Order: sequence, then C-alpha cells, then structure tokens
Amino acid sequence: MGFTTGFLGGLTLTYSLLYLSLYLHRTNRTHQHTLLSQQSLLLNSLLEPPPSSLSSTSRTRRTRIDPETLEVEERWKKNSLVETLKDRWNGEVEGMVRRVAATDWRAVRERWEKRGLNLWRNMTTTKD
Repeated sequence: MGFTTGFLGGLTLTYSLLYLSLYLHRTNRTHQHTLLSQQSLLLNSLLEPPPSSLSSTSRTRRTRIDPETLEVEERWKKNSLVETLKDRWNGEVEGMVRRVAATDWRAVRERWEKRGLNLWRNMTTTKD
C-alpha cells in the first residue's frame, strides 16, 4: 500500500467515524428534545389552565366570540389529563352509588345472619 492510498484510506475512515458519531449525537439530541417537549406539555397541562385565545381587548370591547374558538377551548379542556382523571373518578363513584342503590340489603342481612348462625353452631357443638 502506497502513501497516497494509505493517506486517503485513513482520511476516509476518520471522516466516516466523525460523520457517524455526529449523526448519532444529532439523533440522540432530537429524541431527547422530543421527550422533553412532551414532558413539558404534560406538566403544563396539569398545572396551568388552557391558554385562552381571547385577548383582553376583545373582552372589554364586548365583540362577538368566535364559536370555533370556544369549541377548540372546550375540546382542549376535555382532552386534558386532569379532566380525564376527573371523568374516571366520577365514573367510579357513580358506579359505586348505583351498586349500593341496587343492592337488596335485606338479602345481604339474611345471608350474614345465616353465616353467623352456622359459625356459632360449629363453635358450640362438640365433636366426639
């Protein structure tokens, strides 16, 4: 192998490794940027109210409110994580209340009375 061939081969290898390492670094930074943006949006949606597209000047002038703006804000409120968790909680509570209201408490009392009576009989009878 001559000087020129070895020199060009070394340059090619060096630049290839440099290019691949910079490419890998750039993709890792892009992925990290995406993850941090998602986490930031999630935390902001938990702590801050949705951004209002109505300016303070439009409120003071009492101009017409755009129905599309209100629809977008309502959709954003419905899709926030806090609202989703509230809806799940309310669904669970509603299900429990329905279950309690639909329970035949007389049958439950009678069933427990029978169980208690059977337990008492088993404890008081002697096995000989």
